[in-house]
Amino acid sequence: MSSHSFAIAARISDILKRKGWSKTDFANAMGKKNAEISKWMSGQHNFTLATIAKIEVVLGEEIITVKRCRKRVNGYKSFSESRRRQFSEGPGPGYGTEK
Repeated sequence: MSSHSFAIAARISDILKRKGWSKTDFANAMGKKNAEISKWMSGQHNFTLATIAKIEVVLGEEIITVKRCRKRVNGYKSFSESRRRQFSEGPGPGYGTEK
């Protein structure tokens, strides 16, 4: 497993301690068995993005953050603000109506 799995488990553990939650409390909130949570907390679990997203919702805190890059990455320029807005708004009118 990568060191990221251990870092995610440590982050979850820190949040649980701060909230005063046990692993059992966390398992119940996640709808999981204690054994699965124990595996997660050992750092031996390969977390999916969907699992991380659910954990963040249940705990009410971010587990991981994604840094936004303003520089070229592998030859690609970053989105300009207008391009980012266009991308986030989705396809324009008439999209998918071509025959």
